[in-house]
Amino acid sequence: GLYFLVYVILGIPIANLGLSTTLTNELYIPDFITGEWSKSTTSAVLLFVGGLTLIYLAFRFLFVVPLFTLTDLNFPQIYKRSWQMTKGKLIEFFLSFTLIEFILLLILLPVFLLSLVLALILDNNGSNLFLESLLLTLINGCIFATNLFVKIGIFHLLIQNIQSFSKNLPLQNVQKKRKFASLALLFMVFASFYLGETYQLATLEYNPKIEIVGHRGYVAKAVENSVEGLRAAKNMKANYVELDLLYTKDHQFVVMHDNDLKRLAGVDKKVSDLPANKVIGLKIKQDGHTSKIVSMKDYLKIAKQLQMHLILELKPTGNEDSSYVIRFVNELKKSGMENQVKIMSLDLPTILAVEKLDPDLDTGYVIPIQFGKLPNEPVDFYAIEDFSYRPQLAEEVHQMNKKLFVWTINSPDKIRYYLQTPIDGLITDELKTTNQTKNELGHDKSYIDRLLDLMQPLQ
Repeated sequence: GLYFLVYVILGIPIANLGLSTTLTNELYIPDFITGEWSKSTTSAVLLFVGGLTLIYLAFRFLFVVPLFTLTDLNFPQIYKRSWQMTKGKLIEFFLSFTLIEFILLLILLPVFLLSLVLALILDNNGSNLFLESLLLTLINGCIFATNLFVKIGIFHLLIQNIQSFSKNLPLQNVQKKRKFASLALLFMVFASFYLGETYQLATLEYNPKIEIVGHRGYVAKAVENSVEGLRAAKNMKANYVELDLLYTKDHQFVVMHDNDLKRLAGVDKKVSDLPANKVIGLKIKQDGHTSKIVSMKDYLKIAKQLQMHLILELKPTGNEDSSYVIRFVNELKKSGMENQVKIMSLDLPTILAVEKLDPDLDTGYVIPIQFGKLPNEPVDFYAIEDFSYRPQLAEEVHQMNKKLFVWTINSPDKIRYYLQTPIDGLITDELKTTNQTKNELGHDKSYIDRLLDLMQPLQ
């Protein structure tokens, strides 16, 4: 089991090289992990070195699956044999795989372009749902066939290497399956794909009810979690600003994401170990912008003046006393902002304590990685990371009479995709791109426009 798990993990970095399997095809390192690591030079270097190491190891264990399929060797022997077979051949394998993908891409591209040209000729205004559905089915069919042939070609290449490297290696007798072509079955498969594509094209449309949330303000114009970032997000007409709250040693709340002050303030100390007067006012710098750490009280005061709605994320560090939640709720009520904010946390006991203390507050549970059904917790909304989102999750959440927010969506393709989903809130650093995309999607769209949206890469 452990050997198999190691193989799956190592397969993630090279999945985009045509070597993905059913297990690794939808797997990748979530953006919220790589995004946070890349914010400091040291962690960014470690992330880069770690990625290269994983890619190297993945190539060294390239023959694990073929050897497992074709031999009676156990996993330790398989890993050892793969290591021997790839010695000094990494560049050769990489170039061979790239050539296979390139040849198949040259075959796919003309088919795709020809299909698109025919569709434009037959339906120049893109209003024929059934024709555009047929085009989308053909395109996705070509992509599926290309991926299949890439895998077959690579697998064939690997088997040839096994046979040439291990002439005395006892291979299992693999029975060739009889080719069975059934026109009826093929028609049923094609029809099911076609109906699915028709449904997607018919239902894909801009969701104007989605709340746009500036992640830690508007970080393109200011330091994260700063007053300047709050004002910039207001100017960009965000519906909410999300901010992070930490608890100082003397029981005060400050607006800051990292408990460690080193990344933004250059101070090798922790917020939770310092009194508020040693934290508030500290100069912080990020991407050429400067600001100062402020208290929750001052931040809420400015937000109230700006009439800006907020999402407050409580980030307990484990050093909080028993009055932590009570102090937070009291501070919030003193600000008069309780009806203009949502409160959320990664820590379930914390957010449940807030909900229990004041059920009228709008509370949410942050879930970074979610598999299967969401837990039905007594909160008002969930915030999940892009990695975990599936269309049926939104339906599940709405059936529970709750809302669903997705974070942190920054690439133009993903912003465009999520603005056409049934989610309730989109948390992003890219407010300008989001506004531009909203304006584009706000106009009536033809089915050919929707088709092109569905073809946008989401990985």
